[in-house]
Amino acid sequence: MSASSIETARSVQFRSTIDLLLQQKVSKFQPYVTQETFKGKRGTFDRIRATEMTAYTGRHSDTPLIPTEHDRRHIVGQMWVWSDLIDDEDKLQMLGDPTSSYVQNVVASINSKTDAVIRDAFFAAALSGEEAGSTVSFPAGNIVAAGGVGLSYDKIIAAKKILIANEVDLDSEKPILAVTNDQWEELMTDNDVINNDFSRLAMVQNGDVMEVAGVRIVKYMRLSTASAGVRACPMWVPSGMMLGVWKSPETRVTEMPTKNYNTQVYARMRIGATRMEEGKVIQINCTE
Repeated sequence: MSASSIETARSVQFRSTIDLLLQQKVSKFQPYVTQETFKGKRGTFDRIRATEMTAYTGRHSDTPLIPTEHDRRHIVGQMWVWSDLIDDEDKLQMLGDPTSSYVQNVVASINSKTDAVIRDAFFAAALSGEEAGSTVSFPAGNIVAAGGVGLSYDKIIAAKKILIANEVDLDSEKPILAVTNDQWEELMTDNDVINNDFSRLAMVQNGDVMEVAGVRIVKYMRLSTASAGVRACPMWVPSGMMLGVWKSPETRVTEMPTKNYNTQVYARMRIGATRMEEGKVIQINCTE
């Protein structure tokens, strides 16, 4: 088999292994956001605001005109890349092994960056307008204050109350709350969560808090901070956040003549994220 054929076979094998592993090991946030595929420089999503019916006023009355308001959200995709050089034939043979440290490292890097892109979009200004000429800031009314304390059952209820006030349909969408190890520990020691009298309000399995008051708990160690010593924990419903994908993760294995014919393992993807609706994302500030 020629060198180019071997290179092609390794690329195909490596890509297949990565694709399979990505199906098994997804990122923390990706299963809980809306995902769309885009082309071009910028992704655009048209939104229609809610309208309300009016009363019928009588026979032969004029038909009422109820204008539907439109606006747009925009997502800008960013290309992200990863690469490494391998000079050991034995290590090259491992590129088709899902347990290989190289394969695991690529998948972890892809998932980590996907989560970081979504995380940064939770509370960032969102691009809006016909041609993305304006931005929409995160509303102060959607923030649960730290109050000098960490995460608690009461704060989760307060955040969920805001979602309900914003007329988010919680019967069709389950809220998700991302926490670090500090907030997880606080939930595990909160009597309103672990006390048997409140067991119907929380789901604890194998010593781990999975759900509180109908809110799914997701552990993620790299949450942003609202200020020094204050963690900003996002609570959202899937339709409130969007992940845009221009290029799904793709990989290549290439022999590099300029690097003494060492083999380059390469991966790239182009993604972006945005908040779709302000009322569907809540920020719970927790003192650490």
